[in-house]
Amino acid sequence: MQQSLMHDHITRHYQLYAPEVLQPTVHFRLVENLQRFTSEAGIAKKYAYQSMSAFAKVPEIDWMRKYKSHRNDGVYGICFVKAKHCLPRMSAMVGACLRNYISAKVITLSDLIEGLKKGVKYDQDFLAIPNFALSQTAGGDIASWQVPALLSLLLDRAMQEKYTAVYIHSISAVNIIYGKSMVDHLNEYFTMVSE
Repeated sequence: MQQSLMHDHITRHYQLYAPEVLQPTVHFRLVENLQRFTSEAGIAKKYAYQSMSAFAKVPEIDWMRKYKSHRNDGVYGICFVKAKHCLPRMSAMVGACLRNYISAKVITLSDLIEGLKKGVKYDQDFLAIPNFALSQTAGGDIASWQVPALLSLLLDRAMQEKYTAVYIHSISAVNIIYGKSMVDHLNEYFTMVSE
């Protein structure tokens, strides 16, 4: 890359490089297209250019550090069980994926269901659903016909060795909303985080 082009790029995007998370030679393409990448990923820009430690906690930071090895261990997701501040934590994980040019997205359960009805394929390597199983008092309920589609989505993603992050109020909430098959799937293939 030309020296003057790189200098102009760094000058234009100095505020993005200031936290020293992004490196111009590595993240040029990400920074030049930051609005598009973060919009497609469903996150605010700050999650892509700031460190995970600004938003996330130790369990998911450690989980992301071992990102490539989880598949070898038969782990295909991370489950936040009644964990606080789940949306920024998941967004930080998606931002870390973007910095490593890994396709990732945060999506609400209702948008996910709508997309599935329309035939949208969620083939991102990392998909985060911050309201997967809320308590019933918090609006956690879905139509019974949607349960098989969501279980199929998680099973398909596991078979393709793609990761999913979900927030659940509790295992009993998952059992009430989705049934025992979903509980078994989460217990077998997901790392549980409760902080």
